[in-house]
Amino acid sequence: MNCRYKHGRRRHGPVKQVVRGLSDRFGVKRKYVIAGFVLGFVFVPLLTLLLFLATLYWVNHPEGIEDTLDRLLRKVRRAIRATWTRTTYASDGLGEVTIDDDDDVDFADLRRRFDDLERRAEGMEEYVSSEEHALNREFQRIRDPDGI
Repeated sequence: MNCRYKHGRRRHGPVKQVVRGLSDRFGVKRKYVIAGFVLGFVFVPLLTLLLFLATLYWVNHPEGIEDTLDRLLRKVRRAIRATWTRTTYASDGLGEVTIDDDDDVDFADLRRRFDDLERRAEGMEEYVSSEEHALNREFQRIRDPDGI
């Protein structure tokens, strides 16, 4: 068998490591990962080989790569924020919006707020299309026929 033991754990060959690592990380079936690499080797072999080697390193050292990417992302955010410092622009008639150094863009927070707004909008849509809403509107019309 092609398995070796390292630190008490069973270790597979590089191809199996990459396929399992990508499959587990991105939630894709292993056959799709294999098909992607086969197609890559057919059409762009050198680039696919470099991608394979980079992925192999990433699968074996995930913390190092992800920490490096996080640092790079922070630098890019700082650079963008520096170019937008004290930049003022109109925001569709809602007044002036100013972006300062103090503003910290947190995409996870924005995503959570967007999901909350989407959930609330779905609730409103469900209520408006319900029989209860139609019944409440009819009662309102009966109470105040000239108000609507």
